[in-house]
Amino acid sequence: MKSGVKRKLIIFLAVCLGLCLIAGFDYARSRMFHISLVSMDPNPAVADGQTPVTVTLLLTDHAGQPVEGHTLFAISKNGGMFHSQREVTDGKGAVSFIYYPYKASGITELRDVCLSFSDESNSVFIEINTKAEFLLELKKPETTKTDSSILDGIFGE
Repeated sequence: MKSGVKRKLIIFLAVCLGLCLIAGFDYARSRMFHISLVSMDPNPAVADGQTPVTVTLLLTDHAGQPVEGHTLFAISKNGGMFHSQREVTDGKGAVSFIYYPYKASGITELRDVCLSFSDESNSVFIEINTKAEFLLELKKPETTKTDSSILDGIFGE
């Protein structure tokens, strides 16, 4: 093997080893934290697009101690939206998100929503974060009875 090819192979292997070490470090760091659900209120939630759901989480370290100052990111996988997608844990490791479910209608059928949370503060090199998902049960909004005689009068029926 020529010395130039040998040198390139050594550099390539060193870079691969370095990337593996970096990924391993972030993976090990992500396993040091745990996101748990404290409360989800109301549950089941009303799928009306207006009624807020308060989701409270707790972030702990490997020893079960609360972690302060970590930024958690929230996303809904099946619809709806969060008031703020990023929140920071307090001194007790707690964080609260306000979520607004989608509006169930004839077009959008009723289905439960998967809420996904990740700790963005524990990844140093590449995005390997502590993650947790929770299912929010939804129920149909109460419907109000409408007077159909108004429409009948318009069309002369």
